[in-house]
Amino acid sequence: MIRDTPVGYSSTVMHAAAAMVGPLQRRGSASTAYLAEAAGVAETTAHRSLRFLRECGAPLKFNRSKLAWTLEDPAWSLPLFRLCPAGWVAEIGEAAR
Repeated sequence: MIRDTPVGYSSTVMHAAAAMVGPLQRRGSASTAYLAEAAGVAETTAHRSLRFLRECGAPLKFNRSKLAWTLEDPAWSLPLFRLCPAGWVAEIGEAAR
């Protein structure tokens, strides 16, 4: 199924989110710092990317005792998105507010 891209996220956030899925699948769980390093972004961007993943339906849980994120279904993957010009996505985001 092809979905519309969640609105309000930069391409950096979306690329980082895609880069985080693999480490979560392989390791089972990972800290925000590890995921940020794996994706080559700052921890702030990693937090935005994790929010993006949750909006995409990722079964993510945060374990406070381990301070780590877990992908509860390791077979989960990002859905296909309809691609559109960045200005169009931003325009929709502004209209939705």
